[in-house]
Amino acid sequence: MHNKTVVITGASSGIGKALALAYSKEKVNLVLIARRKEKLDEIKSYCQTNGSSVKVIVADLSDEKAVEKTAQEALNAFNKVDILINNAGISQRGTIADTIFEVDRKVMELNYFSQIYLTKLLLSEIRKYKGQIVVISSLSGLFGFPLRSAYAASKHALHGFFETLQLEEKEISTTIVCPGRIKTDISLSAISANGDKHGKMDEGQLKGIDVNVCAQKIITAIGNRKKKIIIAKEEKILLFMYNYIKPLFYKIASKIKAT
Repeated sequence: MHNKTVVITGASSGIGKALALAYSKEKVNLVLIARRKEKLDEIKSYCQTNGSSVKVIVADLSDEKAVEKTAQEALNAFNKVDILINNAGISQRGTIADTIFEVDRKVMELNYFSQIYLTKLLLSEIRKYKGQIVVISSLSGLFGFPLRSAYAASKHALHGFFETLQLEEKEISTTIVCPGRIKTDISLSAISANGDKHGKMDEGQLKGIDVNVCAQKIITAIGNRKKKIIIAKEEKILLFMYNYIKPLFYKIASKIKAT
């Protein structure tokens, strides 16, 4: 990993932050992207003490022009991009009937459109170095889940795009990461049916896999150029049911406490 440049979106918290801290120990060049400058600066300081060179980019990637500016700044930071990790995103809580359309659009803009646009803008550079593209999806990208309609839809869309990228771009490696419940603040920052902040820690999230364990599994998968990795505990049972015993999946998934 010496002298490699790793670009991470959504790097101010959760999986993105854990990936930045873990990669900094390998003394890579890091480009950290998120909206909160104060948080990014804290992570930058820590990563620098580990020997990494760090460029911080403050941006709201739900804005198209911000994505374009971010792509250029990321390229200029260390004059190349070896690994792009598309991690920025937001979750959602609310039934389909109650969720206003603006929420669906907001989730899709950040979780899907920003990811594919940044990927397109950096693709030729990554191809030049036979690099890697990583997208942090979710188990909800593999099946629907109560109170997550917009979130699940955005993650399903990511699978369609990045699986196609795997088929088309054979000179680069594309890894799709499907975490289940990871102990992060994702439920706290999720948006509710009316667009307000959910502001609650889901019980399942609180009991999820340690975020640093998750980050190490992702880094190992990237190192092995895996096409897809699932990081989950008992949630894997739902995936098995969905694939092989669908009637049982629908019966159980509809009764799961989703918050």
